[in-house]
Amino acid sequence: VGEEKPREICSGLRAHLKAEDLLNKNVVVMCNLKPVKMRGIVSSGMVMCSTGAGDNGTTRLCKCPEGAKAGDAIIVEKYETGAPKVQVPVKKVADLLAEFRSDEAGVVCWKDSKC
Repeated sequence: VGEEKPREICSGLRAHLKAEDLLNKNVVVMCNLKPVKMRGIVSSGMVMCSTGAGDNGTTRLCKCPEGAKAGDAIIVEKYETGAPKVQVPVKKVADLLAEFRSDEAGVVCWKDSKC
């Protein structure tokens, strides 16, 4: 994510994606989460995925914007921007994530915005 050291991030994506879907890919990561120990490993972020409506709930990695580099912030139009001021507990993230959806190309939309 553009930091000095790589972050360890655990996910529950094994049932939804193959290893090659993730290996050497640029992915969107939510970084302002409180670190959580999962199966003995401290996870310091969340790989962002979405499921699209009308495609049987296929799980897709959220695509990085074209030209994005590791560590770039992803900005949601019409919402406050800037560095996160607090680390969000993972349990509270579910409400936030419920507002994400994607189209068949993996373009992510927030709430009622058009993809």
